[in-house]
Amino acid sequence: MGLISLRNSMWICLPPKAPIRSPDGSKSHWKTDNTFTCKVNQGFSNSWVSNSIGKFFGELSMELLPVPSEESSGSGTQKLMCSGWGFNPQIKWLSGSKQRDAAANDIKMGEDGRVAVTSHITVTQQEWNQERVFTCEVIDKYLQKVRKSINICAVTPISSQKVGVYLQGPTLQELRTDGTVPVTCLLVGLSLGDFSVSWKVDGVVASQGGVTPTPKDHSNGTQTEQIMFNVSARDWHAHKRVSCEVKQRCSSQAQEEHITKCRGGQIQHSFGTHNPECRFLIHTYIFVPI
Repeated sequence: MGLISLRNSMWICLPPKAPIRSPDGSKSHWKTDNTFTCKVNQGFSNSWVSNSIGKFFGELSMELLPVPSEESSGSGTQKLMCSGWGFNPQIKWLSGSKQRDAAANDIKMGEDGRVAVTSHITVTQQEWNQERVFTCEVIDKYLQKVRKSINICAVTPISSQKVGVYLQGPTLQELRTDGTVPVTCLLVGLSLGDFSVSWKVDGVVASQGGVTPTPKDHSNGTQTEQIMFNVSARDWHAHKRVSCEVKQRCSSQAQEEHITKCRGGQIQHSFGTHNPECRFLIHTYIFVPI
């Protein structure tokens, strides 16, 4: 075996069938603080010693993340990426209890001798939105297996599970009609498609929900949505409370706002009392960018 120096780089020339050795897999070597050094002896006088390298057998580590939406937007899919670090890590994906095929792994070795492997799978937006759980397992025969799971709710921040909710009662002109009167629930926030709306009259869930249009996008990144619900004129004039209940699919709690017809010279609102003279109904308007 010869050493050649070329522009300050060291090159090793190995003749055919040169002896290459690796440490055995004995468990006595599987210690976190073990380091390894390679020493090569040639004849009786020359020897070469490598730099020490080690901590191969530290605990496996991993990360499991969704790829930012802008990188997969418009494709109707969501990409998930898993990375693991160890001595010889292998990655396995699961959807529920079933194994899931992944794209080819990217494998690199760090300066510390530990191997990093990265794998990704692509799931349909429908699977992702249905809160399906996906699991990444990092397996190394020399180390203890680790695993993490992810779904849409695990990466949805609490701040995104709330939305502005505002109620608007019928106008004076609409009150003159017989049959039903409209109550409008206005939502202001982000990703309004992730929210469901239900209606109650005096605490009883309405058999028919309101008319839900497509959310309107605005230049500041927010959305607005107006859901109209027709209340029987009889219930409205009987001062029954009309409630709009809004729930984000990942939240365990719903938001609720309610409104009733004026009673005793006041209009009753869940967020306060308005117009003590009660000569007309006060409406709340939210100004958003166009």
